[in-house]
Amino acid sequence: MKPGMILVLVGAALVVCALMDVFGMSHGINLDLGFKKFSEWPPERWGLLGAGAAVAILGAWSLKGKGR
Repeated sequence: MKPGMILVLVGAALVVCALMDVFGMSHGINLDLGFKKFSEWPPERWGLLGAGAAVAILGAWSLKGKGR
């Protein structure tokens, strides 16, 4: 498997983990998402969400660059 694809998958997993924790789905699937205001999100979840997005973008950029 290409390293860029691994980065994309890890980044996507980090984003999903951050969103699951923010919406209270850590202990199982909760169908009532209860969307919170963005200002109520804990700062560490913002960091996890940003890190996941950055890793996924880095992986996609790496895959794009090797195609040339």
